[in-house]
Amino acid sequence: MKKKKINKKYLIILLILILLVITTVILYLQNDIVRDFFDKNILNKEVSKEELVSIEKATSNNENIFAYDNKIVMLNQNSLEIYNRNGNKEKELEVEISSPIFETNNKFLYIAEKDGQNLYSISENNIVWQKKLEGDIANICVNKNGYIAVDLKGTAYKNVIKVFNNEGFEVLTKYISSEAVTDIALSNSNEELAIAKIDYSGITVKSFLEIIDINEAETVKIYESNANELLININYNKNNVICMYDTYINMIENGNTQELKKFNEADTLFASIDLNSSIVEVSRNTERTIKFKNKLYYNK
Repeated sequence: MKKKKINKKYLIILLILILLVITTVILYLQNDIVRDFFDKNILNKEVSKEELVSIEKATSNNENIFAYDNKIVMLNQNSLEIYNRNGNKEKELEVEISSPIFETNNKFLYIAEKDGQNLYSISENNIVWQKKLEGDIANICVNKNGYIAVDLKGTAYKNVIKVFNNEGFEVLTKYISSEAVTDIALSNSNEELAIAKIDYSGITVKSFLEIIDINEAETVKIYESNANELLININYNKNNVICMYDTYINMIENGNTQELKKFNEADTLFASIDLNSSIVEVSRNTERTIKFKNKLYYNK
């Protein structure tokens, strides 16, 4: 009797191990995140040039290529082809776009006609909604929930900013009558729109950051720069706004301004706040050679 009990115990353990192996294999084959983890941390796989996936197709000078959500999209002559990570074409969509602006966040891809009227929202390989807007599209930005802000020119106003939710419903329209809009940003809470503006009308140039409550459709705060400071680019970091000027970068947190980085005008060649959680700077060092800096300054 004792011997049978031991055999049953080992049999149960064996069955559990078999189930674990089967489950692991299924997850490895079906889940990209699990497969990447095993490849890098357990199997110690290294990707060589020969193992890289390639997409072979006839191309033209008018083709535009963009990556989003582990996919590659190719736009050529109003045809948008979507390829998966294995190089297989999943979908082909018809869009009336010749000079595209691509913007993506999370699983949302937006394509707009630069200086045109057409705007497309794409998710999970389908056109979720599309619009023909009044005015010329100059810029777009998208948050992680699929809300999009569109900067329009060529209307009776200097700029018109429209915000749409991820279902295509317009939730805000903001008219700018005098200043030039340089950038727009949306908070991931869907509650705020930030607008970077420059006023060239006076003796000195001044920049402004305007924060708008989307739900109330009213301005919450306007931050004014010192004279002749140019506000070039803005981004949201949680509920804070990162602002890049021509000579420095700061962060507005709970209404207070904190300087993150000051540029050496003679040595800084390029800077960006578009890389997640980082400020990127390309500059010359003391030996006058080019140096790349990528430092974590804030957490998104």
